[in-house]
Formats: sequence, C-alpha cells, structure tokens
Amino acid sequence: MAPLSRNVVFGSLSTKLIGVAGAAFALILSGAILLAAWATQERVETTVETQAKTQAESIANAISAKLAEQTSGVNTMAGTITAAFNCGVRNRAMVVEMLRMNETRYPDVFGSWMQEAPGGFDGKHAPKAPGSNAEGDFNPYWTKGDGGNLQYTATAVDYTQSWYTLAAKSGKGAITEPYADSGNHKMMVSIAYPVIVSGTLIGVTGVDVRLDWLSNKLAGIRPFGAGRVMLVSGSGAWIANPDQSELMKPYAGEGADVLNAALADGQPRILNKFDNGRTERIIYPFAVPNLNATWALVVDVPEEALAAPVRHATWAMIAGGILTLLLVLGALYATVLLLVRRPMTGLLGAVETLRRGDYGRQVPGQERHDETGTIAVALEGFRHTLAEGQRHEAAAAEERRQAEQARAEAEASRMAVAAEQGQVVEALGSGLSRLSAGDLVFRLNEAFAPEYEVLRTDFNLAVAKLQEAMKAISVNTQGVRAGSAEMAQASDDLSRRTEQQAASLEQTAAALSEITATVKTTSDGANEARKLAQDAKGDAEQSGAVVGSTVKAMAGIESVSKEIGKILGVIDEIAFQTNLLALNAGVEAARAGDAGRGFAVVATEVRALAQRSADAAKEIKVLIAASGTEVENGVKLVGETGKALERIVGQVARLNQLIVEIAGSAQEQAVRLNEVNEAVSQMDVVTQQNAAMVEQANASCHSLTEEAEELSRLVGEFQIGHTEAPRQATKPAKSRIPVHAPRPPVAPKPVSRTPVPAGTEDWDEF
Repeated sequence: MAPLSRNVVFGSLSTKLIGVAGAAFALILSGAILLAAWATQERVETTVETQAKTQAESIANAISAKLAEQTSGVNTMAGTITAAFNCGVRNRAMVVEMLRMNETRYPDVFGSWMQEAPGGFDGKHAPKAPGSNAEGDFNPYWTKGDGGNLQYTATAVDYTQSWYTLAAKSGKGAITEPYADSGNHKMMVSIAYPVIVSGTLIGVTGVDVRLDWLSNKLAGIRPFGAGRVMLVSGSGAWIANPDQSELMKPYAGEGADVLNAALADGQPRILNKFDNGRTERIIYPFAVPNLNATWALVVDVPEEALAAPVRHATWAMIAGGILTLLLVLGALYATVLLLVRRPMTGLLGAVETLRRGDYGRQVPGQERHDETGTIAVALEGFRHTLAEGQRHEAAAAEERRQAEQARAEAEASRMAVAAEQGQVVEALGSGLSRLSAGDLVFRLNEAFAPEYEVLRTDFNLAVAKLQEAMKAISVNTQGVRAGSAEMAQASDDLSRRTEQQAASLEQTAAALSEITATVKTTSDGANEARKLAQDAKGDAEQSGAVVGSTVKAMAGIESVSKEIGKILGVIDEIAFQTNLLALNAGVEAARAGDAGRGFAVVATEVRALAQRSADAAKEIKVLIAASGTEVENGVKLVGETGKALERIVGQVARLNQLIVEIAGSAQEQAVRLNEVNEAVSQMDVVTQQNAAMVEQANASCHSLTEEAEELSRLVGEFQIGHTEAPRQATKPAKSRIPVHAPRPPVAPKPVSRTPVPAGTEDWDEF
C-alpha cells in the first residue's frame, strides 16, 4: 500500500474530526468567555454609572444650594416689599436702599433691580423721585463693577424681556435662560420674583447672577480621572462647557432628543457609545429650587474607565480557555488515531487499487462490525460491479466500431451529391455574374444532371426574354432622344422670339410711362397756378376790404379831430373866465390890504395857470387842424388804392378761369394716357407669362433629352447583339417669322410752361 500524501493527511477524516470537535469546543469555550465578559462589563458599567449618577447628584445639590442662597435673598426682598405695601408704606427710597443692601450681601450677584408694573408702584410719574427714570417710571438698577464698587442707574422700562415676563405672568419665582451682559459680555442669568399685593401686580424684583463661578467649579471636576462635567439650561442651552464657543448655544448633534426627553420628564438618561464609542454620556436633570425651572448636568465618562476592568478579566479567562482547549485536543487526537485513522488508511489503499483498474484483490477490513467494516463490504461489492462493467465496455467498443464504418459509407454518398450540387451552383453563379455585368448574349450550354436540367433551361429562357426586351427599349430610346432634341430646338426659337416681343412691349410701356409723367407734371403745374390765382384773388379782395376799412377809419379820425377842436374851444373859454376871476380876486385882495395878501398870491398863481392852459389849447388846435388836412389827403389816396385793387381782382378772376380750363385739359390727357399705359402693361404681363411658360417647356424638353441620353447610356451597358435602326422623327419646318429689333426708348419731352388753350389735344406724335 502506497503512503498517504500530505493533502490526504491534512484532508483526512480524522483530521477533520479533530478540527470539528476542537472548533466546537473552542466555540463553546468562547461563548462562555464572552458571556462571562459581558456579565463583567454589565457589572462594571452598572458600578460606574452608579458612581457617575451619585457624583452628578452631589454636584446638582451643590449648584441648587448655591442658587437657593441667591434665590432666598430675592424672595426675602420681594416679601419685604409686599409686607410694606400691605402696611400702606410705598417709599421709593426705602426700596432703592433695600436693593443696594441685597447687592452687597452676595458676591456673585452682578445686579439688583426692580421694575414696576405700568403705574403699579403708586400710580404716579415722578421723574425726580428716587428710583425713577427720565419718564417717571420706577426702575432702579444697582450693578457691581469688577473692583466691587456699586453703580446706580434708572433705566427705561421694558415689559417684553423674559426677566420680567416669566415672573409677571406666572406669579411665581423664575429664572431666565443664560445670556451675555451687554456691557462686559459675561454670561449670567436673572432670578426674578413678582411683588403682588391683594392680587395686583405691583412690579417684579430680582437679581442678575454671573455664572463664571459655575463654569470654573465644573471645569475642575474630572470624574474617573479623564471625564468632564457640563451644564445645560431648561431650553438646552450650554451654561458650562469646556469649549467656550459653545456657551449659550443650544445643545446640537448626537443625543439632542435624549436631552430634551430628560428635561421634559426629569429622569436621567444614558448615551452609550457616545462620540464614536470613546465616551459614555450621562444626562442628569435636576430642578432649580423655587424657580419653576429644570437644568441638566451632562457627565462624560471615558470608555477607558469601563473597558479596563473588563479587559483584564477577559484576558484572564482567554488564557485559561486556551490551556483547556489544548488538553482536550490532545486527548481527542489519540482517540481518533486508534479508532478512525488506521482503519480508514486500509480502506483508502483498497480504493487506490480499484482506481488503477486492478479488480482482482479483495478489500481488507470486512470482518469489522463498525462503520469501517460496512464500508469495506460495500467496496467489495463495488469491486465485483466494476469487473462486470469492464466486460460490458469491451462489447460496447465493438458496437461503436461497426457504427463508425456505416457512418463513413453514408458520408461518401453525401459527398457525391454535394459535388453535383456544387457544379450546378457554380454554373448558375457564372451565368448570374455575366448577367450582372450586362451580358445578355451568354447561355448555359453545358448539360446538368437530370434532376437539375430544368434550372439550366429556365435560366436560358429568362435571359433570352430579357435580351429581346432590352433591344426594344434601345430602339425606342433612340427615337425618344431624336424627338426630344427637335422639340428642344423649336422651344429655343419660340423662347427667343417671345423674349424679343416682351422687350419691345417693355420699352413701349416705359415710353408711355414717361409721357404720362410729363402730362401729369403739366396738370400739377396748372393746378398749382390755379391755386395761386385763387389765393391772389382772395388777397386782392381782402386788400379791398382793408382799404374800405381804412377809409372809414380816416373819416372817423377826421370827425374826432373836429370834436377835439370843439372841446379845445370850450377849454379856451374856461381859461379866459378863470383868468377874469383870478383878476377880480387880485383886485379884491388889494382892497383888503395886508389881510388879503395871501389870497392875492393864490389868485396870481391861478391866473398864471389859466394863461398856460389857454396857450396849450391854442397849440393843440393848430396841430389838430394840420392833422385834419393830412387825414383828408390820406382818405383820397386810400380811395384810389381801393379802385386799383378792384381792377386787379377782376383781372385775377379772369386769369383763374383760364388756368382752370388748362388744368381740366391736362387732367383729361393724363387719364387717357393712364388707360393706354395700363393696357400696354397688361400686354407686357401676358407676354412675360408666355415667356415663362416657353422657358418651362424648353427646360422640360432639355430634361427629356438628358433623360433619353441617360436611358440610352444605361441600355448601352447591356450586350444585346444587333438592333434595328430607329425610326426618324419628322422634323417640323422652321418658321420664318421675322424678328424685328426693339424700338429705342422715347426720350421724355420737357414740359412747356407756355399756357395751352383749353380744349386742344395733340396725339399725332404718339
């Protein structure tokens, strides 16, 4: 028996059995180790979480106590103000002093304040009262600087801020969300309590508390060595965080929903495998005492604090498990070697003998009463079956040899038939090749096998019929080509004569257009002269009316001059009478002596004025007399001008009548010439259409000739043998109609400006 190969050794049943048993035992052992490690981890996590919660509770109690200390001061201050109001004491200065004392009592308090409800303190607006701002509202505010010095202001009221609305609306103490102070940008919160007297809101008092002490305190707490403690407000905003840029920003990212749930129900939450498994985060909510708010501590426990104890216990269990596994595998190997491997080696040798085709050796191990003996018995039966099969295989080989001989004979018969078919296909292929080259004279003269002879006969008949058809097409094509050439020649002659006729008509139309334009110009000139004559007549008539008006105006001026002369006579008489009165007054003043001296002076001045009026009246009278003479001369001249204008109006009227007659004659000539021009234009259009139709016919004849040439060329590609001469088409006799040269265009005559008598027409030249 040949030794077993290395692959057989490592792939043997005994090796697999040891491997499977060892793997099963290792799997069970691993499960036990994992279960123990899980129980250890659960125990460690529970312990660590309990410690973290205990520490978080301790920190929360410390924060609550610190806030409660500051809250108690605000609550006491609100209660004191309420008690004072109940006793009827509404002293602004007392409240301001109370706020100052509360500011000095707590070092972490940044500001102490009170803001009255609208008119709530005493219903008065007193700008100069203690604690009042410029509008008279009570709103005192004490703040503490970095050096501990106190500063006092009275700011404008604001009823929309949360430090006022939370306590005012709830009627209880409240704490705001963290915010940054507008002055020093420090993070702080406001704790506020309402001041309510007999159910009426008087105002809200409170303090502003800095939170830097809280951030510093939490930053120094490091749970489990590398952990950290942070704080968020009731809305989820960061109050304490090692990353200063996150302060007052909302909690975002992983675990935000868990934080909101913890703030809502007040129950702690744990975020396992936080920050990619590096941390376990514990959220511990707690109530801010007496302020109707819930904050939450966020404690990050490093994963190392949980994993280190579990890792140590796990490695110890793994070492013990490996040692146990090695002992079990050794015992298992010895057992398998005795009970499995040795019997199976004998069976493998028997199988190898059978594989080589040696069916004469008996299989060992048949005497065993276990599975190995059963396999040996089965192999023995298989040996007998293989020997019987070997005999049947020899008989089958003989049968295959006889079948191969019959197949060879059938193949020879098939090859003979294929040779005959190849001859037929080759001959038909040659004939079709000659036919595709245009050879219609070729025939298949070599005889085919009897079963294929009908193919040769049909091919020759088809080629003969195609040859006759191509001969007929060739003869007809030549006749069509000759006839189309003669039609193209005739169409060319007709087209040339039609073009000459169209050119003559076009020149005639152009001459008529020029004559029409000349007559129209004459008519337009006559119309323009008629309009000018009418305008001149109107102007002359209007000038006559103006002259008449001028004569009347001159007569009026003459009449007015006479009236002015009369008025001047009256003025002269008045001046004379005034002179006499002034003279009599002077005489009476002289008689009165010194008493009438002043009156005498006045009388002298009146007399001088009357004399000057008389002189001016005389000068005006002389000028009016001269003006009357000039006006009379102007009246005569204007009258003569009016008569001359009347004569001009008559002459212009006669001239207008003549021009109207000339314009009518020119208009009638223009209408007649227009009608003649339209008729010639219509003839020109018809001739142009005829020329276009002749061109189309000519193009069709040339196209037909080209197509006949192409058809003749295509037919010429076929070898069709001798053909009959085509019939000659009867040539039409060429027409001898003379073609006259076109007349030169008629030069337009210049329009004469000499008046033409109405009613004369000269058509001889046309």
